[in-house]
Amino acid sequence: MFKDFLTYLAVRRKVSASSQNQAFNALLFFYRHVLKKEFGEIKDIPRAKRKPYIPTVLSREDFDAIITRLSALIRKFDGVFFYIVSPPASLETQRSQS
Repeated sequence: MFKDFLTYLAVRRKVSASSQNQAFNALLFFYRHVLKKEFGEIKDIPRAKRKPYIPTVLSREDFDAIITRLSALIRKFDGVFFYIVSPPASLETQRSQS
């Protein structure tokens, strides 16, 4: 019964290995602590194996290129922000005359 349910989750619902293992552990907890019954032979129920996580890492050159471009972009926005916050005196004169 449990094996069929976990197989259903994996094959039909296509849930991740983590979700399959969480369902297994939830059933195990429910049987042992709520119903106070033995779950049966756990070793007969296959456990889902998680795929190894391989992080994506940038090369030093790629990282440096990103930082260089971001720095240039920040400098451009900094100039725009400074202009908005403190407009040139000629613009202030035009505003006061209108």
